[in-house]
This record gives sequence, C-alpha cells and structure tokens, in this order.
Amino acid sequence: MKSLKFFVSFTMILIPFASQGFEWSTFNYLGGVQKAHDYAPSWMADTVSGYDRVWYCGSAHRANPKKKPGDPSVAGDTIWYSYTIKGQWQHAKPVEMNPSEQPWEKRPGEKEIDKRSTCEPIVVRGIFQPPGMGETYSMAMYFIGNNNPVDGDNHIGVAFSNDGTRWTKYPNNPVIYPMVLSGDYGAGCPNVRNDNGRAGITMWYVDVSQALNSYPFFNGEFRFMPGPAIGPSLFEVKSNDGVTFSDPKRLSTRGLAQYISTSCPAISLSPSPPYYLYGLFSEYSSGNEGAKIRMYRILYNERFSGKWEYLDEIKHSDINVGAIFEPGFRTDIYGNLSSSFPTIWAGFGCGSHYARYDHSGSETWDLCNAGGR
Repeated sequence: MKSLKFFVSFTMILIPFASQGFEWSTFNYLGGVQKAHDYAPSWMADTVSGYDRVWYCGSAHRANPKKKPGDPSVAGDTIWYSYTIKGQWQHAKPVEMNPSEQPWEKRPGEKEIDKRSTCEPIVVRGIFQPPGMGETYSMAMYFIGNNNPVDGDNHIGVAFSNDGTRWTKYPNNPVIYPMVLSGDYGAGCPNVRNDNGRAGITMWYVDVSQALNSYPFFNGEFRFMPGPAIGPSLFEVKSNDGVTFSDPKRLSTRGLAQYISTSCPAISLSPSPPYYLYGLFSEYSSGNEGAKIRMYRILYNERFSGKWEYLDEIKHSDINVGAIFEPGFRTDIYGNLSSSFPTIWAGFGCGSHYARYDHSGSETWDLCNAGGR
C-alpha cells in the first residue's frame, strides 16, 4: 500500500487578476494511493483538524478485497479517505458508510439507487441537524450513487459525520434526482458551498439525463459532448437544512470552450471580493478524452447570464501522463477556494489514458495536482 503524497507549496505569490494573466506553474504526479483507480478528489484545507484531508473515488473491490472481482456489490466505485501528518499524506482507507447498502427513496420504476456504486464525494463543514436523524453533525458529504450496470441514472445523496471517516447516510436520500431516467449519466458531479456556517448549502451540479438522450454517451470509448453541451447541463440549487433543495436554475455557458467533456467539473467561489465562481472543465481534444483541464471564472452575480472568462489550462503533457480528468479545487472548510487564495491548487485523476467504458485503462489512474497564480 502506498501513501498519498499530495505536496502543497505555500511559497507561491498572489494570483493576479486575469488582465495580468493566470498561469499554472507547479505540477505534481502523486502516484497511486492504493494500486490504481483513484480520481475525483474533494480536497479540504481543514483548519479545524489542522491538516489537509482528501476524499476521493476509488475501486470498490479494493475496499473489499475478500469479495470476488465479479461480485456485483464491488463492481463500481466507492469513497476513500486520506489526510496529512506534518505534510505527509497517510495511507488511504475506505470511509465507513452506514448503512452500507441503504435503499434510497425511489420513484416508480426505479431500482435501489446506491447499491452498486458511490462516488464523486464533496465535503464541507457546518452545523447540520438533518430531519429524522436526531443528532447534530459537523460535516456533510454529498456524493452520487447508482444501481445501473453502466453507471447511469445517477442520483445525489448526502451523509453526515463528526470525524470525516464514519458517515451516516440521510435516511431519505436521494436529495437530487435526475430530470429523467434515460440510462445516461443522470445527476451528479456535486460541488457545494456552505453559505452560513450552519446548514445553508449552495450546490452546483451536472444533469445530462436530458441533454444526452440523443447523444452516444456510453459508446464504449469516449464520453464527450460537442457544443459546449455540458454547459446547458450545469445547475444551481440551494438549501436551508442541507437536505431539502430548491428548484434548479441553469448556469450560463457563454465563453466555455467548444468541446467540454462530461468528466466532472469542479466549481468553487473565491473567498473574498470581487466574488467569482471558478470552474475547472475537462476538454476533449484530438481524440483524447483527457487532453486538458481548462480553468475559467465568471462574476458570481452574473453566473446565470454572464460570460465565463478563460484563465489557463493544465495539459496532460505538463505532468507527463496520457490523460487528466475529474478535478477538484483545494477548498476551505466551507467549500470556498482555500485560504491560500489568491494561490489556487487543484487535484485530479491522471493516468496513461482515459478509460474505455469497460474500465480498461482505469488500472493506470493515480492522483496528480497543480498549483498556479
């Protein structure tokens, strides 16, 4: 078992405004946390515990090595966790999620939602008293779940914790449904911000259940949309209690690149004025699903109708890997860009190539990161 070596340098100077230019300048190949299949990090600079923490997607079979690889209960992904001690990342382990196989609330015709796969975690601190749970929690994790053999029709659920390793699922999950059950990706890629330090949550997420009804999403090799088609599928919802959300509002797509991948984007708010939403979007380019990750920003007050401003991009060649994907910003405890802002850090999956949808290639996935100013 290898240790995770997220290396963070705090010697970088302040990030200038876009008129002066933003540039990614530090790149780190971090190696495998376990043996393979690591991606989609939720990276928190946790000032409460005093160290950085990361929750991320990994192999469900590695979390349950005594089960046979063909067992349906370990066919998908699960959520893993690691943390720092004196700057060194510790051995990762799967989080404890209780109940492990909780049937989510279903609409007519749906199967149990999160028995096959849980993934794409995003964690924030707060003061949460979810209805029906009878306890106060200091952390919330939003994640996706599905019971579809091709990882489709995802829903978004939430679990709560006081230590970041042992989690209790909200009994009335899911909290976000896909617009339609089409067999496509569904609703997922949650990014969240705690608005008031308690249970007020803003979530930005992707729903491609409608956008891809006529598009070959699960075509066995590439997952991309021309357009930018993922843009019209970006939504914002709000909650006062962390579990009951408003109707979705569609974010603007103006200014995004022509080809934006369905690989999950990362979205976070700057911690001080002028307030911008920053976004990391994977881009499909020249037949390579994981060619680059582009960073944009948009004024927060103009997020529904304004134009995204391109800042810079991370290329797979910057780290000498074949593909990069599924990014996550380093954030503070409430989901804003971390206290190192205006320096920005991002973690992401990296490997020899983006996997075909039969998962060949995922055995090469490790974690990488980049920092810029």
